[in-house]
Amino acid sequence: MKVERKTNHTARAQLARQAAAESGSAEFRKIFLSMADGEDAIEELNQATDRLKAADEDEKAIVKRRRFLPDGSIEITEMQGNKVVNRYKKRPAMHFVPDLSRPLKPDGKPEMKAVPRLNLLDLLMT
Repeated sequence: MKVERKTNHTARAQLARQAAAESGSAEFRKIFLSMADGEDAIEELNQATDRLKAADEDEKAIVKRRRFLPDGSIEITEMQGNKVVNRYKKRPAMHFVPDLSRPLKPDGKPEMKAVPRLNLLDLLMT
């Protein structure tokens, strides 16, 4: 089993700077200051690694985008990063209504046309 230890590089850098300030010799001061700079560099690398991991996880997430088309259908696009993974359309249920722009049939009944039936719950659920 691998045990991972998280060290506080900022605290170690502060201790090294404090030891450098207290040391009387210029050589010891240089050694402690180089240790402090090394700890700061390690801390910056750890932070950069964490930012890159978070950005990589965001890149792998699948995002769904919905677009309402003029015919009443809903186009759903699933994207991963900038690439389209899946795209499909959800067509609305159609029902027939009288078409008032057409003349009546010879038997006196109106012509019928299919129009989308929009259900508000469908729009919320998708």
